[in-house]
Amino acid sequence: MFYKFALTKNEPRLAFTYGGRTSKSVLPPVRIAVAGAGRFAHQHLKVLASFQNINLVGICNRRGGSDLSSVASQYGAHATFSDYEEMLDVAQPDGVFVVVSHSETVRVATSCLERRIPCLIEKPAGFTSEETAGLAEIAARHDCLNLVGVNRRYWSVLHNALAIVLQHGPLFGILIEAPESIHRIRARAVHDPRLFDIWLIADTIHAIDLFRCLAGEVTELHALRTCWTERSGDSFTAIMRLSRNCLGTFTSHLHTGGEWSVTLSGNGVKTVVSLSAVSAQVHFDTGETFPVPVDPLDAQYKAGIYAKDSAFIHALAWGEKLTYPASDLADAAKTMRLIEEIGNLA
Repeated sequence: MFYKFALTKNEPRLAFTYGGRTSKSVLPPVRIAVAGAGRFAHQHLKVLASFQNINLVGICNRRGGSDLSSVASQYGAHATFSDYEEMLDVAQPDGVFVVVSHSETVRVATSCLERRIPCLIEKPAGFTSEETAGLAEIAARHDCLNLVGVNRRYWSVLHNALAIVLQHGPLFGILIEAPESIHRIRARAVHDPRLFDIWLIADTIHAIDLFRCLAGEVTELHALRTCWTERSGDSFTAIMRLSRNCLGTFTSHLHTGGEWSVTLSGNGVKTVVSLSAVSAQVHFDTGETFPVPVDPLDAQYKAGIYAKDSAFIHALAWGEKLTYPASDLADAAKTMRLIEEIGNLA
């Protein structure tokens, strides 16, 4: 398991923290470039700045290098670029963080992989399972390390909650609720309007991917969709059987609003995880309730980002393979196919 726990007086306490950050004592020098300099890129830059022996050899965005001078100064980047291909050729990074707009992700990731440059690619890697599988084929052909950035896979509170349930027996069921308020999100005018027709892929992928992460592959699925005002659907529900003999239930109503949540049901125990507040409670059938521990790094940085970036950097620096809970492009294509089945998007 990614996390291990000890129970003291029925109260779960953190026994081990992120293994990646202490697996090696000294990190070899690594040259990293970041493609994209938007709001989310800063989350990665904060983490990269915390590592020793990380040389940030370049940052790129479409607006031009002159706009990036303050960002470069803040995070110690050696150079800025307005063309990502120039950055790849000139900076010669060992690895690239692809944090560009959704419409640019496939093109930038393809350039990295064709150059045999390992890359961490923010989700979704492609708009379809076919696109994602195509990227996976390129990576496999060049034996190129890659990681898809579904950061909730690395949330300490989720793995802590799962470990608590498994201490008492098998995981019986997973309920994931991912409500949205799509008209309010659309009104902010910060997303490409095309994304609203594929919102399950653009955003809800974080929730749907957790079924596979926590309980294995889907072996049976029954899904329903209703279209109220969105042409691609705005009310979704699915029931599924997963390979670890666990039953899964998914709901997403795009005009409801509210918090995302994951409920893990086990033998005499249930954990309820907020995917919005990065918190969770464990409920025992005795009536006792306790908070689920959260690794301090998930409070210091955006939850899951440190562990995800650390996993990629360590694998890159030491020439190791990524391990659970990592999702590479081949794995991400499976999640994309699941989303397409739930949303009838294929």
